[in-house]
Amino acid sequence: MPYLLALSLPWRRRVGRWTINGRARRSWRALVRPGVAWALHGAALWLWHVPVLFDAALQSEVVHYLQHAMLLTTAFLFWASILPRRANARTRITSVFSLLTTSMHSTLLGALLTLSPTVWYASYAVAAGPAGLSALEDQQLAGLIMWVPAGLVYLIAALALCAAILRDEGPLAPHGRPEIGMVEGRVATRGAPSR
Repeated sequence: MPYLLALSLPWRRRVGRWTINGRARRSWRALVRPGVAWALHGAALWLWHVPVLFDAALQSEVVHYLQHAMLLTTAFLFWASILPRRANARTRITSVFSLLTTSMHSTLLGALLTLSPTVWYASYAVAAGPAGLSALEDQQLAGLIMWVPAGLVYLIAALALCAAILRDEGPLAPHGRPEIGMVEGRVATRGAPSR
């Protein structure tokens, strides 16, 4: 795990001991299941954009760190569930579904922020935005960034997985049937293992 190299040697040893633990492995597997990681990531995204919690994060350093820790952790779990080491067509299709639905709700949140006629967050309402933007214009710009570029990241990843599925499954014959050929004297469907 290359990211462990960022830690000091004592911390690497602690993390290594923790990852060897069977309960830690079971917990990890449960958290990176596609449905679980998808739900946690989506919930964290929406939860921390609720005005009361967002304002609390701006007022308290502890809550601010908690907000970023939750967003980063759930994003890490989400992407770990999307990019498994051993991916077959079924897991890739599940990943495409997760990416597209996450893109939709992330895009919806961005659109709501962009198109809102009022400032959502009281802490921003009294402060001017950067570069002379009003608080509302700053919120609309942030929503637009969440809406378009961030939504495109999910869409591009979904398209890449679709391309991988099509590449690995092989071409279909006319009428949507898999091509059939001979493998060692037996009939085999292209893309399926021969017996």
